Amino acid sequence: MKNKIPLITFILAALFVAGGFAFFYWIKIFPFN
Repeated sequence: MKNKIPLITFILAALFVAGGFAFFYWIKIFPFN
């Protein structure tokens, strides 16, 4: 599979998605109430 997108873009997207999931689960575990 050829790499068609820049590696930095893939890394930034992965970090963004991982951060979103981490934030979502953090809110689920520690609700603000």
